[in-house]
Amino acid sequence: MSPPLAALAQRDWDVVVIGAGPAGALTATLLARRGLAVLLVDKAPFPRPKVCGGCLNRAALAALEAAGLGGIPRRLGAPPLTRLRLHSGRRSAIVRLREGAGLSRSVLDAALVATAQEAGVTFVDGTLAHAGLPTADGRRVRLSRGQEQGQVHARVVVAASGLGPLPADDAEALPAIPVPKARIGAGALAPAAPAQVEPGEILMVYGPGGYVGLVRVEGGQLNVGAAFNPTFVKTAGGIGPAAATLLEGAGLPFAPLLRSLRWRGTPPLTFRRRGLAREHLFVLGDAGGYVEPFTGEGMAWALAGALALAPLAAAAAQAWEPRLGRRWEQAYHQVVGRRQRLCRLVAATLRRPALTAAVITLLRAAPPLAGPAVAAINAPPRWHAVP
Repeated sequence: MSPPLAALAQRDWDVVVIGAGPAGALTATLLARRGLAVLLVDKAPFPRPKVCGGCLNRAALAALEAAGLGGIPRRLGAPPLTRLRLHSGRRSAIVRLREGAGLSRSVLDAALVATAQEAGVTFVDGTLAHAGLPTADGRRVRLSRGQEQGQVHARVVVAASGLGPLPADDAEALPAIPVPKARIGAGALAPAAPAQVEPGEILMVYGPGGYVGLVRVEGGQLNVGAAFNPTFVKTAGGIGPAAATLLEGAGLPFAPLLRSLRWRGTPPLTFRRRGLAREHLFVLGDAGGYVEPFTGEGMAWALAGALALAPLAAAAAQAWEPRLGRRWEQAYHQVVGRRQRLCRLVAATLRRPALTAAVITLLRAAPPLAGPAVAAINAPPRWHAVP
C-alpha cells in the first residue's frame, strides 16, 4: 500500500522519478544504490496493463545484465525468442534473431518496481505528479491521489512519464514535435497463444494500414502489439477489427481472436522532443521522443537510457550544473538517438506495401541479408555517461 502523501512531504528527496515504467524504475534503482533518497511515482495503480509488444531483444537483455538484473526474465518465466516471421499479404519470410525474451509489460514493470523498493526506493502508485518551476535548490513536485493532495521537494526530477504531456510547469520549454501521419499504438493480452504463433517466434503482419506483432510470453499467454494509421482504425470499425483485417489478409486463421480481445490504445507514437533537460529536470524514456519500434527496441532504449542517465542525475542531486543537462542530451543522442534513426528507416520502408512485399520476398530467398540489420538492432548500446 502506498504511504500517505502527507508523510512523503516530511523529508527532502534527492530525486523524484515520475513514471514507473522500465526507464523510471531502473533509474530509481540505480540512484538508490548510490545512497540517494529516491521517490518513484506512477499515476496508475500497480500492477497495471501496458500497451507493448512484450519483447526484450538482445540489447534490452544486455542492459538488464549491466544493471545486475539479468536474471529477471528467466525468473519470471519469459520464453526465449530466436526468430522473426514476417508476413505481408500472402508473402512470408523468417529472420533469425539474437536471442531475446517474451515478457508482458505488466509482469516486467512490477518486477522492476519491486527491485527498486528492495534497493530502498519509496514507491507511490495511483498518484499524479507534476513538477513545479525550478528554485535555487531543486523543484517542488505536486502530488494528488483522489482527494488527497501533497507536495514534496526534490533536488532533481526525472520525468519518465511516457507518451503524452510532460508533467512540468515549464514543459513549453521542452516542446514535443509531432511527426505528420504518426500512427497510434495498441496492445492486448490473451490467456493462451494459438498454435500458429510458435514458441520462440515473433509473428509480424504488415499491411497498408499498419502492423500487428504477436508473441508468446510468460505462462503461454499471447501478447499483441500494433501500430495503425488512425484512418485505418476508423474505417475498420475499431482496433480489434483493424488487427483482424491484417491477419485475414495474411491468411492467418485466428483473426477472430483479435476481434474479441480487450484492446488499449496510445496517443500518436512518433514524435521528437526539443531538448531533454532543464534546471533540476531530466527527461527520459518515451517522454524524450519516440519512433515506431520493432521486436523490442523500445525496451532497449528505455533501459539503456536509464543506465546512461543515472551518473548524471546522481551528480545533479549533489549540485546542479548546466553542463549536466548538456551531457545528458549528448548521451541520449549516442545511446538512443542513433538507434531510433534505424527504426525510423525501417518504419518508412514498412509504410510502403510494395516495398515491404519486395523486401520479404528477398529475405525469403536469401535470409542472411537480414544479418546486418539484426546485428545493429540487437547490439548492446553504449550507455555509461560521464558526469
